[in-house]
Amino acid sequence: MSIYKKILEKKNNGKKQFSILIDPDKQNRKELISIVRKATAANVDFFFVGGSLLTHDKLSECLSIIKESTHIPIILFPGSTMQMNERADGILFLS
Repeated sequence: MSIYKKILEKKNNGKKQFSILIDPDKQNRKELISIVRKATAANVDFFFVGGSLLTHDKLSECLSIIKESTHIPIILFPGSTMQMNERADGILFLS
């Protein structure tokens, strides 16, 4: 089932959903693994990954660490078109 369909299904059933926003520039590997483990234990629905300005080019590394550590879908939350990556499961654009 697609991420969008999962979101709609839970919404239609009156269930709330919870996402954690991760800024790839603000975590090291150890901190990120700890966050992912805690989020998995808390049954988080999604990870949003992005930031308004990525200066250290850690997006790919961040996505890889999350993918290795959990099954929770990753949705890019980009601040610009330079923050696209094929490792994510989806992308969220706000206007």
